[in-house]
Amino acid sequence: MAKKNKIVQMQSPENYIRTRARNLEIFECMVDESWEDVKMANVIVARKHTNGNITYAIYLVDLLCLGVKNSLYAFNESEGSYRERMKSWHEVNNFKKIEYALAHNIVYAAVEFAEDFGFKPHKTFTDVTQYLLEEDTDAIELIDIECGMDGKPAYFQGPNDNQTTVNRILKQLETTAGKGNFNFTIEGEKMPDFASSGDDFDEDDEDYDEDDEDDFDEEEDFEDDFDEEDDLDEEDDFGEDENLMGYDEAILIFKENEPAFENLEMDKLELFLQALHVLFQPLINQDLYKQYYKDFYEDLEIMIVSGKMPYKALGMQISDKAMRNEIINSIDNFLNEDTEDNEKTLKMLQDLKSQYGDIPIFSFLEIIYVKINEVKDVKEKIKEYENKFPDYPLFKISSLMYSYSSILKQNPEAGIIPLHTFFPNRSRFHIIEMQEYIMYASFFAAYGTDLSRMLALHDVLVDLDYPNEILGFVFPLVTGQKIIAIKASLGMPD
Repeated sequence: MAKKNKIVQMQSPENYIRTRARNLEIFECMVDESWEDVKMANVIVARKHTNGNITYAIYLVDLLCLGVKNSLYAFNESEGSYRERMKSWHEVNNFKKIEYALAHNIVYAAVEFAEDFGFKPHKTFTDVTQYLLEEDTDAIELIDIECGMDGKPAYFQGPNDNQTTVNRILKQLETTAGKGNFNFTIEGEKMPDFASSGDDFDEDDEDYDEDDEDDFDEEEDFEDDFDEEDDLDEEDDFGEDENLMGYDEAILIFKENEPAFENLEMDKLELFLQALHVLFQPLINQDLYKQYYKDFYEDLEIMIVSGKMPYKALGMQISDKAMRNEIINSIDNFLNEDTEDNEKTLKMLQDLKSQYGDIPIFSFLEIIYVKINEVKDVKEKIKEYENKFPDYPLFKISSLMYSYSSILKQNPEAGIIPLHTFFPNRSRFHIIEMQEYIMYASFFAAYGTDLSRMLALHDVLVDLDYPNEILGFVFPLVTGQKIIAIKASLGMPD
Protein backbone atom coordinates (compact mmCIF):
# COMPACT_ATOMS: atom_id res chain seq x y z
CA MET A 1 0.00 0.00 0.00
CA ALA A 2 1.22 3.47 -0.76
CA LYS A 3 2.47 5.48 2.22
CA LYS A 4 1.95 9.17 2.59
CA ASN A 5 4.55 11.22 0.75
CA LYS A 6 6.27 8.01 -0.30
CA ILE A 7 6.97 7.13 -3.89
CA VAL A 8 5.83 3.65 -4.84
CA GLN A 9 8.24 2.08 -7.31
CA MET A 10 8.78 -1.64 -6.94
CA GLN A 11 9.22 -4.49 -9.35
CA SER A 12 9.06 -8.21 -8.80
CA PRO A 13 12.19 -10.27 -9.52
CA GLU A 14 10.33 -12.14 -12.24
CA ASN A 15 9.45 -9.05 -14.20
CA TYR A 16 12.83 -7.45 -13.62
CA ILE A 17 14.28 -10.55 -15.31
CA ARG A 18 11.71 -10.44 -18.13
CA THR A 19 12.23 -6.78 -18.92
CA ARG A 20 15.78 -5.89 -17.88
CA ALA A 21 18.00 -8.93 -17.29
CA ARG A 22 19.38 -8.90 -20.84
CA ASN A 23 20.86 -5.48 -20.09
CA LEU A 24 23.07 -6.98 -17.37
CA GLU A 25 26.55 -8.15 -18.30
CA ILE A 26 27.28 -11.87 -18.47
CA PHE A 27 29.21 -12.82 -15.32
CA GLU A 28 29.96 -16.46 -16.10
CA CYS A 29 28.49 -19.61 -17.63
CA MET A 30 29.05 -23.23 -16.58
CA VAL A 31 28.04 -26.76 -17.52
CA ASP A 32 28.70 -30.30 -16.23
CA GLU A 33 31.98 -31.71 -17.49
CA SER A 34 30.21 -34.89 -18.60
CA TRP A 35 27.42 -33.25 -20.57
CA GLU A 36 28.64 -34.36 -24.01
CA ASP A 37 28.85 -38.01 -22.91
CA VAL A 38 25.54 -38.31 -21.07
CA LYS A 39 23.69 -35.69 -23.14
CA MET A 40 22.10 -34.38 -19.97
CA ALA A 41 23.34 -30.92 -19.01
CA ASN A 42 22.97 -28.55 -16.10
CA VAL A 43 23.69 -25.18 -17.68
CA ILE A 44 24.25 -22.12 -15.47
CA VAL A 45 24.07 -18.58 -16.82
CA ALA A 46 24.88 -15.79 -14.36
CA ARG A 47 24.61 -12.05 -14.89
CA LYS A 48 26.01 -9.25 -12.73
CA HIS A 49 24.16 -6.13 -11.52
CA THR A 50 25.87 -2.78 -11.17
CA ASN A 51 25.68 -3.22 -7.38
CA GLY A 52 27.85 -6.35 -7.68
CA ASN A 53 25.11 -8.86 -6.97
CA ILE A 54 24.32 -11.83 -9.17
CA THR A 55 21.12 -12.99 -10.85
CA TYR A 56 21.38 -16.41 -12.43
CA ALA A 57 19.44 -19.34 -13.85
CA ILE A 58 20.05 -23.06 -14.03
CA TYR A 59 18.66 -25.09 -16.89
CA LEU A 60 18.25 -28.89 -16.65
CA VAL A 61 18.66 -29.84 -20.31
CA ASP A 62 17.85 -33.22 -21.86
CA LEU A 63 19.53 -33.28 -25.27
CA LEU A 64 18.21 -36.76 -26.01
CA CYS A 65 14.50 -36.03 -26.12
CA LEU A 66 12.68 -33.76 -23.66
CA GLY A 67 14.56 -30.45 -23.96
CA VAL A 68 14.56 -28.11 -20.97
CA LYS A 69 13.06 -30.33 -18.27
CA ASN A 70 13.33 -27.76 -15.51
CA SER A 71 14.80 -24.40 -14.68
CA LEU A 72 15.42 -22.45 -11.48
CA TYR A 73 16.67 -18.94 -10.82
CA ALA A 74 17.96 -16.71 -8.05
CA PHE A 75 17.65 -12.94 -8.06
CA ASN A 76 20.04 -10.26 -6.81
CA GLU A 77 22.11 -12.63 -4.68
CA SER A 78 25.46 -11.54 -3.24
CA GLU A 79 28.50 -12.91 -5.05
CA GLY A 80 29.59 -14.64 -1.85
CA SER A 81 26.28 -16.47 -1.55
CA TYR A 82 26.40 -17.37 -5.23
CA ARG A 83 29.93 -18.79 -4.82
CA GLU A 84 28.80 -20.91 -1.88
CA ARG A 85 25.99 -22.41 -3.94
CA MET A 86 28.33 -23.09 -6.84
CA LYS A 87 30.83 -24.76 -4.51
CA SER A 88 28.24 -27.18 -3.14
CA TRP A 89 26.90 -28.02 -6.60
CA HIS A 90 30.39 -28.42 -8.03
CA GLU A 91 31.10 -31.18 -5.51
CA VAL A 92 28.30 -33.22 -7.11
CA ASN A 93 28.29 -32.20 -10.77
CA ASN A 94 31.86 -31.12 -11.57
CA PHE A 95 31.02 -27.92 -13.43
CA LYS A 96 33.38 -26.25 -15.85
CA LYS A 97 33.30 -22.70 -17.18
CA ILE A 98 32.24 -22.19 -20.79
CA GLU A 99 31.66 -19.28 -23.14
CA TYR A 100 28.16 -17.84 -23.27
CA ALA A 101 27.67 -18.92 -26.91
CA LEU A 102 28.09 -22.58 -25.96
CA ALA A 103 25.67 -22.29 -23.05
CA HIS A 104 23.13 -20.62 -25.33
CA ASN A 105 23.49 -23.26 -28.03
CA ILE A 106 23.16 -26.18 -25.60
CA VAL A 107 19.88 -24.85 -24.25
CA TYR A 108 18.31 -23.82 -27.55
CA ALA A 109 19.47 -26.91 -29.43
CA ALA A 110 17.63 -29.01 -26.85
CA VAL A 111 14.56 -26.77 -27.00
CA GLU A 112 14.36 -26.97 -30.80
CA PHE A 113 14.97 -30.73 -30.92
CA ALA A 114 12.30 -31.38 -28.28
CA GLU A 115 9.80 -29.08 -30.00
CA ASP A 116 10.20 -31.12 -33.20
CA PHE A 117 8.54 -33.95 -31.28
CA GLY A 118 5.95 -31.89 -29.45
CA PHE A 119 7.72 -31.38 -26.10
CA LYS A 120 7.63 -27.86 -24.71
CA PRO A 121 10.25 -26.42 -22.36
CA HIS A 122 9.48 -26.21 -18.65
CA LYS A 123 7.06 -23.47 -17.62
CA THR A 124 9.68 -21.58 -15.61
CA PHE A 125 11.86 -21.38 -18.71
CA THR A 126 8.97 -20.02 -20.79
CA ASP A 127 7.81 -17.58 -18.12
CA VAL A 128 11.11 -16.31 -16.69
CA THR A 129 14.50 -17.88 -17.26
CA GLN A 130 14.61 -17.64 -21.04
CA TYR A 131 15.04 -13.90 -20.47
CA LEU A 132 18.40 -14.47 -18.74
CA LEU A 133 19.54 -15.77 -22.11
CA GLU A 134 20.04 -13.54 -25.12
CA GLU A 135 17.38 -13.66 -27.81
CA ASP A 136 17.94 -16.64 -30.06
CA THR A 137 18.93 -14.75 -33.20
CA ASP A 138 21.69 -14.87 -35.80
CA ALA A 139 23.67 -12.51 -33.57
CA ILE A 140 24.61 -15.55 -31.43
CA GLU A 141 27.40 -17.73 -32.84
CA LEU A 142 25.91 -21.02 -34.07
CA ILE A 143 27.55 -24.10 -32.55
CA ASP A 144 26.51 -27.55 -33.71
CA ILE A 145 25.15 -29.50 -30.74
CA GLU A 146 24.30 -33.16 -31.30
CA CYS A 147 20.86 -34.11 -30.05
CA GLY A 148 19.11 -37.46 -29.81
CA MET A 149 20.70 -40.82 -30.45
CA ASP A 150 21.72 -41.41 -34.05
CA GLY A 151 19.42 -38.54 -34.95
CA LYS A 152 16.40 -40.10 -33.24
CA PRO A 153 14.82 -39.01 -29.95
CA ALA A 154 15.78 -41.27 -27.06
CA TYR A 155 13.71 -41.37 -23.91
CA PHE A 156 15.33 -42.87 -20.81
CA GLN A 157 12.80 -43.62 -18.12
CA GLY A 158 14.10 -42.25 -14.85
CA PRO A 159 13.53 -43.96 -11.50
CA ASN A 160 10.93 -41.33 -10.58
CA ASP A 161 8.97 -41.46 -13.85
CA ASN A 162 5.70 -43.18 -13.04
CA GLN A 163 3.79 -45.18 -15.60
CA THR A 164 1.45 -42.29 -16.38
CA THR A 165 4.44 -40.12 -17.30
CA VAL A 166 6.00 -42.89 -19.37
CA ASN A 167 2.77 -43.55 -21.27
CA ARG A 168 2.29 -39.85 -22.01
CA ILE A 169 5.80 -39.44 -23.38
CA LEU A 170 5.68 -42.63 -25.45
CA LYS A 171 2.31 -41.68 -26.90
CA GLN A 172 3.71 -38.29 -27.86
CA LEU A 173 6.71 -39.89 -29.56
CA GLU A 174 4.54 -42.36 -31.46
CA THR A 175 2.47 -39.45 -32.74
CA THR A 176 5.32 -37.15 -33.73
CA ALA A 177 8.27 -39.45 -34.53
CA GLY A 178 6.36 -42.57 -35.50
CA LYS A 179 6.68 -46.13 -34.23
CA GLY A 180 10.20 -47.46 -34.56
CA ASN A 181 11.67 -43.99 -34.96
CA PHE A 182 12.67 -43.43 -31.34
CA ASN A 183 14.55 -45.23 -28.61
CA PHE A 184 13.13 -46.08 -25.19
CA THR A 185 15.07 -47.43 -22.22
CA ILE A 186 13.28 -48.61 -19.09
CA GLU A 187 14.57 -47.43 -15.74
CA GLY A 188 17.57 -45.69 -17.19
CA GLU A 189 20.32 -44.67 -14.83
CA LYS A 190 19.46 -41.35 -13.25
CA MET A 191 21.52 -38.49 -14.61
CA PRO A 192 23.11 -36.23 -11.98
CA ASP A 193 21.45 -32.88 -11.56
CA PHE A 194 21.72 -29.88 -9.30
CA ALA A 195 18.85 -31.08 -7.09
CA SER A 196 20.76 -34.15 -6.00
CA SER A 197 23.25 -32.08 -4.02
CA GLY A 198 20.67 -31.63 -1.29
CA ASP A 199 21.38 -27.91 -1.26
CA ASP A 200 18.39 -25.79 -0.27
CA PHE A 201 17.18 -23.51 -3.01
CA ASP A 202 13.86 -21.70 -3.33
CA GLU A 203 13.10 -19.64 -6.39
CA ASP A 204 10.24 -17.85 -4.60
CA ASP A 205 11.87 -16.79 -1.31
CA GLU A 206 12.38 -13.08 -1.87
CA ASP A 207 11.60 -10.93 1.17
CA TYR A 208 11.18 -7.20 0.64
CA ASP A 209 11.36 -4.18 2.87
CA GLU A 210 10.26 -1.18 0.87
CA ASP A 211 11.64 1.22 3.51
CA ASP A 212 15.16 0.19 2.45
CA GLU A 213 14.71 1.16 -1.19
CA ASP A 214 16.77 4.35 -0.91
CA ASP A 215 19.88 2.31 -0.06
CA PHE A 216 20.29 1.12 -3.65
CA ASP A 217 21.88 2.47 -6.73
CA GLU A 218 19.18 4.38 -8.64
CA GLU A 219 19.74 2.16 -11.64
CA GLU A 220 18.68 -0.87 -9.55
CA ASP A 221 15.06 -0.19 -8.56
CA PHE A 222 14.50 -3.68 -7.21
CA GLU A 223 14.83 -4.69 -3.54
CA ASP A 224 18.02 -6.19 -2.13
CA ASP A 225 16.48 -7.85 0.91
CA PHE A 226 16.72 -11.32 -0.61
CA ASP A 227 15.95 -13.81 2.15
CA GLU A 228 18.80 -16.25 2.49
CA GLU A 229 16.70 -18.88 4.32
CA ASP A 230 15.94 -20.94 1.24
CA ASP A 231 14.08 -24.20 1.50
CA LEU A 232 13.66 -26.20 -1.64
CA ASP A 233 12.06 -29.54 -0.97
CA GLU A 234 14.76 -32.13 -1.49
CA GLU A 235 13.76 -34.11 -4.54
CA ASP A 236 15.51 -36.78 -6.57
CA ASP A 237 14.18 -35.52 -9.84
CA PHE A 238 12.96 -32.31 -11.39
CA GLY A 239 9.82 -33.46 -13.11
CA GLU A 240 6.59 -31.49 -13.14
CA ASP A 241 5.59 -29.82 -9.90
CA GLU A 242 3.50 -32.36 -8.08
CA ASN A 243 1.84 -29.61 -6.05
CA LEU A 244 0.52 -27.81 -9.10
CA MET A 245 -3.23 -28.15 -9.37
CA GLY A 246 -4.36 -30.24 -12.33
CA TYR A 247 -6.96 -29.07 -14.83
CA ASP A 248 -9.61 -31.62 -13.81
CA GLU A 249 -9.09 -30.83 -10.14
CA ALA A 250 -9.40 -27.12 -10.92
CA ILE A 251 -12.77 -27.71 -12.62
CA LEU A 252 -14.10 -29.52 -9.53
CA ILE A 253 -12.91 -26.78 -7.18
CA PHE A 254 -14.30 -24.08 -9.45
CA LYS A 255 -17.75 -25.64 -9.76
CA GLU A 256 -17.95 -26.34 -6.04
CA ASN A 257 -16.94 -22.88 -4.84
CA GLU A 258 -17.96 -20.44 -7.59
CA PRO A 259 -21.57 -19.86 -6.45
CA ALA A 260 -20.43 -18.42 -3.11
CA PHE A 261 -16.79 -17.57 -3.72
CA GLU A 262 -17.11 -14.07 -2.20
CA ASN A 263 -17.85 -15.64 1.19
CA LEU A 264 -15.18 -18.34 1.18
CA GLU A 265 -12.80 -18.74 4.08
CA MET A 266 -9.20 -17.85 3.30
CA ASP A 267 -7.89 -21.37 2.68
CA LYS A 268 -10.75 -22.21 0.32
CA LEU A 269 -10.48 -18.81 -1.39
CA GLU A 270 -6.80 -19.42 -2.11
CA LEU A 271 -7.66 -22.78 -3.67
CA PHE A 272 -10.43 -21.18 -5.69
CA LEU A 273 -8.10 -18.47 -7.01
CA GLN A 274 -5.54 -21.11 -7.92
CA ALA A 275 -8.24 -22.98 -9.82
CA LEU A 276 -9.14 -19.75 -11.61
CA HIS A 277 -5.52 -19.38 -12.71
CA VAL A 278 -5.32 -22.96 -14.02
CA LEU A 279 -8.60 -22.70 -15.94
CA PHE A 280 -8.05 -19.20 -17.27
CA GLN A 281 -4.56 -19.69 -18.74
CA PRO A 282 -5.74 -21.86 -21.69
CA LEU A 283 -8.11 -19.05 -22.70
CA ILE A 284 -5.22 -16.61 -23.15
CA ASN A 285 -3.29 -15.93 -26.35
CA GLN A 286 0.23 -15.93 -24.91
CA ASP A 287 1.79 -13.95 -27.76
CA LEU A 288 -0.81 -11.20 -27.42
CA TYR A 289 -0.46 -11.28 -23.64
CA LYS A 290 3.30 -10.73 -23.84
CA GLN A 291 2.90 -7.78 -26.20
CA TYR A 292 0.16 -6.19 -24.09
CA TYR A 293 2.21 -6.77 -20.97
CA LYS A 294 5.25 -5.07 -22.49
CA ASP A 295 3.21 -2.08 -23.68
CA PHE A 296 1.37 -1.62 -20.38
CA TYR A 297 4.56 -2.05 -18.40
CA GLU A 298 6.45 0.59 -20.36
CA ASP A 299 3.53 3.02 -20.04
CA LEU A 300 2.67 2.46 -16.37
CA GLU A 301 6.13 2.19 -14.82
CA ILE A 302 5.79 5.59 -13.16
CA MET A 303 6.08 7.11 -9.69
CA ILE A 304 2.92 7.40 -7.60
CA VAL A 305 2.62 9.73 -4.62
CA SER A 306 -0.22 9.65 -2.13
CA GLY A 307 0.62 12.82 -0.22
CA LYS A 308 0.89 16.31 -1.69
CA MET A 309 -0.07 16.59 -5.35
CA PRO A 310 2.54 17.20 -8.03
CA TYR A 311 2.19 20.71 -9.36
CA LYS A 312 1.28 19.53 -12.86
CA ALA A 313 -1.81 17.77 -11.50
CA LEU A 314 -3.45 21.15 -10.84
CA GLY A 315 -4.15 21.65 -14.54
CA MET A 316 -3.14 25.30 -14.67
CA GLN A 317 0.09 27.28 -14.85
CA ILE A 318 0.74 29.19 -11.62
CA SER A 319 3.93 31.25 -11.80
CA ASP A 320 3.96 32.31 -8.14
CA LYS A 321 5.74 29.43 -6.41
CA ALA A 322 4.55 30.42 -2.92
CA MET A 323 0.95 30.55 -4.12
CA ARG A 324 1.38 27.24 -5.88
CA ASN A 325 2.62 25.56 -2.69
CA GLU A 326 -0.21 27.11 -0.72
CA ILE A 327 -2.78 25.66 -3.14
CA ILE A 328 -1.15 22.22 -2.99
CA ASN A 329 -1.16 22.33 0.82
CA SER A 330 -4.83 23.34 0.82
CA ILE A 331 -5.71 20.41 -1.44
CA ASP A 332 -3.76 18.07 0.84
CA ASN A 333 -5.75 19.35 3.84
CA PHE A 334 -8.99 18.83 1.93
CA LEU A 335 -8.09 15.24 1.02
CA ASN A 336 -7.22 14.48 4.64
CA GLU A 337 -10.51 15.87 5.91
CA ASP A 338 -12.59 12.93 7.16
CA THR A 339 -16.14 13.87 6.33
CA GLU A 340 -19.16 12.11 4.86
CA ASP A 341 -21.17 15.32 4.83
CA ASN A 342 -21.95 16.05 1.19
CA GLU A 343 -22.82 19.71 1.76
CA LYS A 344 -19.69 20.30 3.82
CA THR A 345 -17.50 18.74 1.15
CA LEU A 346 -19.06 20.89 -1.57
CA LYS A 347 -18.68 24.03 0.53
CA MET A 348 -14.97 23.29 1.13
CA LEU A 349 -14.42 23.02 -2.63
CA GLN A 350 -16.37 26.21 -3.30
CA ASP A 351 -14.23 27.98 -0.71
CA LEU A 352 -11.09 26.77 -2.50
CA LYS A 353 -12.42 28.13 -5.79
CA SER A 354 -13.29 31.46 -4.19
CA GLN A 355 -9.86 31.76 -2.62
CA TYR A 356 -7.65 30.56 -5.49
CA GLY A 357 -9.76 30.78 -8.63
CA ASP A 358 -11.37 28.22 -10.90
CA ILE A 359 -8.51 25.72 -11.13
CA PRO A 360 -9.36 22.45 -12.98
CA ILE A 361 -8.40 20.14 -10.10
CA PHE A 362 -11.08 21.70 -7.89
CA SER A 363 -13.79 20.79 -10.37
CA PHE A 364 -12.41 17.28 -10.73
CA LEU A 365 -12.41 16.80 -6.96
CA GLU A 366 -16.03 17.87 -6.99
CA ILE A 367 -16.82 15.08 -9.45
CA ILE A 368 -15.23 12.36 -7.33
CA TYR A 369 -15.94 13.62 -3.81
CA VAL A 370 -19.40 15.11 -4.06
CA LYS A 371 -22.04 12.40 -4.19
CA ILE A 372 -24.21 12.69 -7.29
CA ASN A 373 -27.25 10.45 -7.33
CA GLU A 374 -27.58 9.57 -11.02
CA VAL A 375 -24.96 8.42 -13.51
CA LYS A 376 -26.65 10.65 -16.06
CA ASP A 377 -26.02 13.66 -13.83
CA VAL A 378 -22.37 12.66 -13.39
CA LYS A 379 -21.87 12.39 -17.14
CA GLU A 380 -23.50 15.77 -17.70
CA LYS A 381 -21.27 17.35 -15.06
CA ILE A 382 -18.16 15.78 -16.59
CA LYS A 383 -19.16 17.03 -20.03
CA GLU A 384 -19.70 20.51 -18.61
CA TYR A 385 -16.21 20.59 -17.11
CA GLU A 386 -14.64 18.94 -20.16
CA ASN A 387 -15.97 21.82 -22.27
CA LYS A 388 -14.81 24.33 -19.69
CA PHE A 389 -11.30 22.85 -19.37
CA PRO A 390 -10.67 21.18 -22.76
CA ASP A 391 -6.96 20.66 -22.09
CA TYR A 392 -7.36 19.00 -18.68
CA PRO A 393 -6.80 15.25 -19.23
CA LEU A 394 -8.72 13.95 -16.22
CA PHE A 395 -12.05 15.08 -17.65
CA LYS A 396 -11.24 13.40 -20.96
CA ILE A 397 -10.44 10.18 -19.11
CA SER A 398 -13.61 10.41 -17.01
CA SER A 399 -15.74 11.02 -20.08
CA LEU A 400 -14.32 7.92 -21.75
CA MET A 401 -14.80 5.85 -18.61
CA TYR A 402 -18.48 6.72 -18.29
CA SER A 403 -18.99 6.01 -22.00
CA TYR A 404 -17.24 2.64 -22.07
CA SER A 405 -20.43 0.66 -22.63
CA SER A 406 -21.51 2.51 -25.77
CA ILE A 407 -17.95 2.67 -27.11
CA LEU A 408 -17.38 -1.08 -26.67
CA LYS A 409 -20.76 -1.85 -28.17
CA GLN A 410 -19.62 -0.19 -31.39
CA ASN A 411 -16.08 -1.61 -31.17
CA PRO A 412 -15.53 -4.48 -28.69
CA GLU A 413 -11.78 -4.00 -28.86
CA ALA A 414 -11.61 -0.23 -28.70
CA GLY A 415 -8.03 0.73 -27.93
CA ILE A 416 -6.92 1.88 -24.48
CA ILE A 417 -5.26 5.25 -24.84
CA PRO A 418 -1.82 5.12 -23.14
CA LEU A 419 -1.33 7.12 -19.96
CA HIS A 420 1.45 9.18 -21.51
CA THR A 421 -0.76 10.23 -24.39
CA PHE A 422 -2.99 12.00 -21.86
CA PHE A 423 -0.05 13.19 -19.75
CA PRO A 424 2.98 13.86 -21.97
CA ASN A 425 6.26 14.61 -20.22
CA ARG A 426 5.01 13.36 -16.86
CA SER A 427 6.73 10.74 -14.72
CA ARG A 428 5.21 11.51 -11.30
CA PHE A 429 1.50 11.14 -10.59
CA HIS A 430 -0.84 11.55 -7.66
CA ILE A 431 -2.79 8.46 -6.67
CA ILE A 432 -6.09 10.23 -7.49
CA GLU A 433 -4.96 10.73 -11.08
CA MET A 434 -3.94 7.10 -11.37
CA GLN A 435 -7.16 5.84 -9.82
CA GLU A 436 -9.11 7.59 -12.55
CA TYR A 437 -6.87 6.40 -15.37
CA ILE A 438 -6.72 2.80 -14.14
CA MET A 439 -10.50 2.69 -13.72
CA TYR A 440 -10.83 3.82 -17.33
CA ALA A 441 -8.27 1.31 -18.62
CA SER A 442 -9.71 -1.52 -16.51
CA PHE A 443 -13.26 -1.01 -17.78
CA PHE A 444 -12.11 -1.16 -21.38
CA ALA A 445 -9.84 -4.15 -20.73
CA ALA A 446 -12.35 -6.13 -18.66
CA TYR A 447 -15.44 -5.55 -20.80
CA GLY A 448 -13.71 -5.91 -24.17
CA THR A 449 -13.46 -9.33 -25.76
CA ASP A 450 -9.66 -9.70 -25.57
CA LEU A 451 -8.99 -11.64 -22.37
CA SER A 452 -5.23 -11.41 -22.95
CA ARG A 453 -5.34 -7.62 -22.65
CA MET A 454 -7.34 -7.77 -19.42
CA LEU A 455 -4.92 -10.19 -17.77
CA ALA A 456 -1.86 -8.28 -18.96
CA LEU A 457 -3.12 -5.02 -17.43
CA HIS A 458 -3.95 -6.73 -14.15
CA ASP A 459 -0.56 -8.46 -13.95
CA VAL A 460 1.36 -5.28 -14.72
CA LEU A 461 -0.43 -3.42 -11.92
CA VAL A 462 0.38 -6.23 -9.51
CA ASP A 463 4.00 -6.54 -10.64
CA LEU A 464 4.55 -2.80 -10.38
CA ASP A 465 3.08 -2.99 -6.87
CA TYR A 466 0.36 -0.44 -7.45
CA PRO A 467 -1.35 0.71 -4.23
CA ASN A 468 -4.29 -1.19 -2.79
CA GLU A 469 -6.48 1.83 -3.43
CA ILE A 470 -6.16 0.89 -7.10
CA LEU A 471 -5.84 -2.89 -6.93
CA GLY A 472 -8.83 -3.07 -4.60
CA PHE A 473 -10.98 -2.01 -7.55
CA VAL A 474 -9.21 -3.92 -10.32
CA PHE A 475 -8.95 -7.31 -8.61
CA PRO A 476 -12.69 -7.98 -8.17
CA LEU A 477 -13.43 -6.65 -11.64
CA VAL A 478 -10.90 -8.96 -13.28
CA THR A 479 -11.89 -11.90 -11.06
CA GLY A 480 -15.52 -11.48 -12.06
CA GLN A 481 -14.66 -11.43 -15.75
CA LYS A 482 -12.43 -14.48 -15.36
CA ILE A 483 -15.33 -16.37 -13.81
CA ILE A 484 -17.65 -15.39 -16.65
CA ALA A 485 -15.11 -16.51 -19.27
CA ILE A 486 -14.39 -19.81 -17.52
CA LYS A 487 -18.11 -20.62 -17.11
CA ALA A 488 -18.61 -19.96 -20.82
CA SER A 489 -15.66 -22.20 -21.72
CA LEU A 490 -17.07 -25.01 -19.56
CA GLY A 491 -20.58 -24.62 -20.92
CA MET A 492 -21.96 -23.56 -17.52
CA PRO A 493 -25.03 -21.29 -17.33
CA ASP A 494 -24.51 -17.67 -16.30
